[in-house]
Amino acid sequence: MPHLLFDLPTALIAVVVSDWLDITSVIRLDTSYCETNDRPKFAHILSSCVFRFPHECRTNTDNLVNWVNLRNSRTDELFINHKSIAKIYETFLASDRASSMKKVRIQSRRVVSSMPANLLNRIAHRCPKLEYLYLATHESGTALGTALSKLFEQCVHLQELCINSDCCVSLDHQSLFGKRNLCLHTLTLECVYSAEVVAAFLQMAPNLTTLTLTSCHSNLNNGENALQYISSKVIYLAGLKLTDDDLIQIVDKCPRITRIFLSDPKYPDEDLTIRSIEHMAKRLKLTEIDFSYGNISDAGLLAVATHCADALAALDIAHCYGVNIETINAALKLCTKLTCFRCHYNNFTYNLDYTTLLKVTDLHFMFKDNTSAACLSSIAQHCKALVHLTLDKLGRLDSLSDLDSIVNNCTHLCSLTINRNRNYSYGKNCSKAQIAAWRLIRPRLVVTEDIFKGYG
Repeated sequence: MPHLLFDLPTALIAVVVSDWLDITSVIRLDTSYCETNDRPKFAHILSSCVFRFPHECRTNTDNLVNWVNLRNSRTDELFINHKSIAKIYETFLASDRASSMKKVRIQSRRVVSSMPANLLNRIAHRCPKLEYLYLATHESGTALGTALSKLFEQCVHLQELCINSDCCVSLDHQSLFGKRNLCLHTLTLECVYSAEVVAAFLQMAPNLTTLTLTSCHSNLNNGENALQYISSKVIYLAGLKLTDDDLIQIVDKCPRITRIFLSDPKYPDEDLTIRSIEHMAKRLKLTEIDFSYGNISDAGLLAVATHCADALAALDIAHCYGVNIETINAALKLCTKLTCFRCHYNNFTYNLDYTTLLKVTDLHFMFKDNTSAACLSSIAQHCKALVHLTLDKLGRLDSLSDLDSIVNNCTHLCSLTINRNRNYSYGKNCSKAQIAAWRLIRPRLVVTEDIFKGYG
């Protein structure tokens, strides 16, 4: 390949090296050029490229950054975890190459570590173009809080921020007061128990469009609610534990919301009644709603189906045991635009009307322990538009004939995901030979099978 590569134009070589090859292959290619006459030209190309690790890779970027430091090349994404060597990143952040940094993810499980605070200080000074920050660390204290405050001041182009509870403990809401980030459009706060800090973040982001508050407190010490500061531009809302009054307040202030997730397996919304659900359904043009693990009533689900039928494309009612099967079938008949449906499958939903799922392309069933898999034959018969099928907590299958029928009948099927019940130790339902046989029929099909690790 080294000889063939330099037959291409220089600009195309840069595209191949930076966009077509993974970083491991690039490093191998770099090694092959060390002793060749083309080394200066290749080194020049490397210096003009931006390299990244694959997004799905869970390995830190130590090796990438170390190589970038060595070759005077560039990367605009960092992934730093508890195994990372701080010195490598300090060297990189001290160079001019850090000015192009756009994305930083820091995950440190060390209970006592000053690394995140030190690195954030450097990022604040050296990375003015930063657009994304994910921070999950056990470190807390004034040093981290000061570093975060400084970063919010310096990195004015920050667009996405995800931060966990330990980090927010370090923040005094007064340190955020008066700050504005007009670029911030996505905010995720996890387990932030200071409503004052939640309010400060919301006030900091007047142009927010995507908001996730997982297990966060919102009742302020002065008796008011932090939710009053939500941007009116929000279109995606998730993770909030709400009362009727909270939901009504949000709906009235944020009429652009199209996707709402009222789901939390740990803290279901027990306080939501038909009053707020119907208000939401009438005022918002919802395309996606998630009630999973909640206490939605028959009347609530029918209200959503009645008022949102023209737009609703995705519905999740997994583990909503307060809704009976007649109501589910009636709601599905109304929602003719539905393409994504997620539901529990047990003795309460045996009589699901599969003729209402003819247009569904993404189907996700969560099985109850020892539940029959009789639904598979109905899926094969009626759900022929399927592109993605997920079967959680699936038990032992005596025969794969129903899965065979699904693969044969669902001509658009691209992914089949099976998460087996953790109580079974029998091994996988699908052998490699079976998957290979399916791939002959559906070359694009990706089959994965693992142990179920979620709630339910």
